[in-house]
Amino acid sequence: MATTDAPHTDVETKPAPAVTAPIPPHPHKNRRGLWIVVGVVALLLLIVVIPWIIDSLNSVSTDDAYVNGHVTFVAPRVLGQVARVLVDDNNRVHKGDLLVELDKEPYQVQVNIAQSAVDAAQADVITAQAQVRSFEGQARSLRYGLQHAIEDVDNQISLLRSKAAILNSQKATADKTAADYQRALPLVQTGGITQEELDHRKQAMLVAQAEVEEALQGVYQVRVQLGLPPKPETGDDLTQVPDDLDQTFSSVRQAQYALLEAAAQLGVVQPFNQTPKQMLEAFYKRDPSGDIDK
Repeated sequence: MATTDAPHTDVETKPAPAVTAPIPPHPHKNRRGLWIVVGVVALLLLIVVIPWIIDSLNSVSTDDAYVNGHVTFVAPRVLGQVARVLVDDNNRVHKGDLLVELDKEPYQVQVNIAQSAVDAAQADVITAQAQVRSFEGQARSLRYGLQHAIEDVDNQISLLRSKAAILNSQKATADKTAADYQRALPLVQTGGITQEELDHRKQAMLVAQAEVEEALQGVYQVRVQLGLPPKPETGDDLTQVPDDLDQTFSSVRQAQYALLEAAAQLGVVQPFNQTPKQMLEAFYKRDPSGDIDK
């Protein structure tokens, strides 16, 4: 402590307060904080710099450049109004990607119309199938009708022959009764027979002649029903008929043409110049087993 030349006095002096020197930081703690800051800065640089580097490598920038590009027009296969666009300009797309959606309502209306047409066509098919089955039944019925017409003509020819045979029998009976009467005439005068017996023989002769006339008219009637003249144009044979009468008779032809018409509705066409027999044979040939119903 320094002293001065001033006169000594008894003054009490207080000691000065002690000053504490600052403790220097620990060198290891400073170093760790520095590394944290450096790591954060490096991480930020990586986050910012790496994308920039990648973008720089994949793109070219210039202040004065021209880029050649191709414009591709994309159009749908069908016309319609666009309801939604699913891509933006300059988007990268791939084959098969959905670009736009068209308004489906107009097409749905067309689909409904077409479906209605399909339903109507299906109903028409069912109706046509029913008609075909009806035509098949009609054709079968007419085929049996044709056979019946042929059989009816054959039966009429048989009836004609039967009536002609009866007529011949009646003629023979009439000839016998006439002969008996002629033989009895002289016997009355000689008393060989009585007048009453002669009258009986005469009555029998007249009855036999009436029966002959009745049988003859019956033969004429059958011939007329067969479309023939009552008496044959040539000869006296009342049973004389054309050999193909069961193929040319009007009722047979009518049945044949009705069958042809029904068969034509089923797609089976036969020539009109065929006889019924030839037409039925042709029908049989259509099926190997000979089933005419097919």
